[in-house]
Amino acid sequence: MTLGRLLLAWLPVAVCFAGATGLAARLTEPGGTFSPTLVYLYRAAGRASIEALALTLLASLWFDTLGAGVWWLPVMLVGTLVAIAGAAPVLPSVPHSRRTIVVLFFVDVLRYVGAGALLMWRLR
Repeated sequence: MTLGRLLLAWLPVAVCFAGATGLAARLTEPGGTFSPTLVYLYRAAGRASIEALALTLLASLWFDTLGAGVWWLPVMLVGTLVAIAGAAPVLPSVPHSRRTIVVLFFVDVLRYVGAGALLMWRLR
């Protein structure tokens, strides 16, 4: 696996994750008004980039060594772990409604499955 190929696989996943973060913020904001600050955008882009890199490396390992027959299963499991961690954080935060938690859970799982599909397309 070349570094260029990994970079070309990582970039669309990072964009997908950043877009899903913005979508989740819009869906869970009361009244549908979301005006992010510059600091928020930098943090969201940084988190999306790091998550995308980790998933790209995991997918590269999966596709190159273990197989690609059931590509959606490992990314869905990782997405579920991320969604559970986001829905029940270790540190206390702002309380969310049940609807917000459910929306965030499904957005997290779906963004990982979508990223897995992108990686399947770019790494195979």
